[in-house]
Amino acid sequence: MCVSLSGPVSQIEGTLSSLSDLLLFELEEAPGVPFDDVGEVSNYVAALEHGLARMASGFRLSSRWLREIRDHPE
Repeated sequence: MCVSLSGPVSQIEGTLSSLSDLLLFELEEAPGVPFDDVGEVSNYVAALEHGLARMASGFRLSSRWLREIRDHPE
């Protein structure tokens, strides 16, 4: 998989963020795009990581799993 560090990598629900913006945000630096957008993308990443960790621990893919990811704290 090839990912550009400067081009947009996320266009989820109207957000626009690059990988470099996300990494800067997570390092508590100033991203080059609106703070709200990169913060929202960071929340999606955290929810996905939580869901993957739950599955790795044996939790089954289910509607409960999906709700847990959706409701994952920001």
